[in-house]
Amino acid sequence: MFSNFDLKEISKELAYLERMRVDKIYQLGNEIRIKFFGRGREDLVIKPPLAVFVTSYPKPAPKNPTWFAMLLRKHLKAMWL
Repeated sequence: MFSNFDLKEISKELAYLERMRVDKIYQLGNEIRIKFFGRGREDLVIKPPLAVFVTSYPKPAPKNPTWFAMLLRKHLKAMWL
C-alpha cells in the first residue's frame, strides 16, 4: 500500500513520461514493463505491491507475450500519456 508521500513522489517521476507514446508492453512474472518513446526511450516498471518506477535500463523481453500483455498492447499501443 502506498502512502500519500509515495504517491506524490511517483507522480513526479511519472511526469517525465508525459507526451510520450506507448511502444510495447511486457509481463515478466509479476512485473509489468511499459516501454515508451518520444524523448528517448524509457520503461515504466510496475511491480505490485512493491514498486512503480521509470528506468532506461533494458531487460530482455520474453519470446512469447502473455495474454494479459497482449490485451494491454491491443488497447494501449501508440497511445499518448
